[in-house]
Amino acid sequence: MRTAGVITGKSEAQRNVSIGEKVRLYRECSNLPQTIFAERVGITLDTLQGIEAGMVLLNTKLLMKISEELKVGYSDLFETDEELYYPNLKEVEVYAIIRKRIKDKNYTLASLAKKINSTPTNISNWLNRNYIPSPFNFQNVCTLLDITSADLTVEKPKVEPIKEAEPKKFALEEIMDAVNIISNIDDYVNQLNEIINNATSLRDELKKWVIVK
Repeated sequence: MRTAGVITGKSEAQRNVSIGEKVRLYRECSNLPQTIFAERVGITLDTLQGIEAGMVLLNTKLLMKISEELKVGYSDLFETDEELYYPNLKEVEVYAIIRKRIKDKNYTLASLAKKINSTPTNISNWLNRNYIPSPFNFQNVCTLLDITSADLTVEKPKVEPIKEAEPKKFALEEIMDAVNIISNIDDYVNQLNEIINNATSLRDELKKWVIVK
């Protein structure tokens, strides 16, 4: 089933494979080796190879960055044939950024819709009801609002603060501690002898008690 330029009835895996093939095709047409292109996009070589093989979970920020580096439209990565497109990605956080940018640029839904040849209802549905615009319409909105991959935020993993280790003693402090122990060695020996004598006396008393018992 095909409606409004979007092809449906295809799985996410099929879409990822198709996007991966497009990335590889445009990269090779640009004479960009995988190592150089991966570095420009800010991903590892393994990740790029996974994308081109259709084996990586995609996100909007990543695909927008790839399209920017390849100098092609975001929607070109989703294109199939006969000007049809795979469905766009669904990321609610991205539309929150678009909503804020619309407000910052003082657009109304009506004026924005007119600019991209859509309707206020469609845009309202994208922003408020989690409807997904086609990749082509999404691209037009982002272009009009000057939204690039740098504007799209990706939540970073939380890192627990590292507990500071107790400060180590300097060598001089350790030497002073050793000297202190040596200088008071007689006191330590006397204390130890007293403990031994008390323990011996206690043992002897217990032996007497056992004999009387």
